[in-house]
Amino acid sequence: MLAFGLLNSVFDYLTFAALLLLLHADPAQFRTGWFMESVISASMIVLVIRTHQSMFHSKPSPYLFWTTMAIAVVTVILPYTPLAGF
Repeated sequence: MLAFGLLNSVFDYLTFAALLLLLHADPAQFRTGWFMESVISASMIVLVIRTHQSMFHSKPSPYLFWTTMAIAVVTVILPYTPLAGF
């Protein structure tokens, strides 16, 4: 967990830098971008930590893989729906 915690912090800082310095995001855009990055990276971590082997040597079940992809797609689409205000 120490390695994933540090790696997650690095991605958070890179996301912050990209949103603030490159994209000049306003507060709503910043929250949306951080939400999207957090949900997608957390769901992708599931594919990595599910086994002791390399993720390239141990394929996830089709159900886990497609559920993870569906979560990523819903996360990207969500800001464009009426639920975005919540």
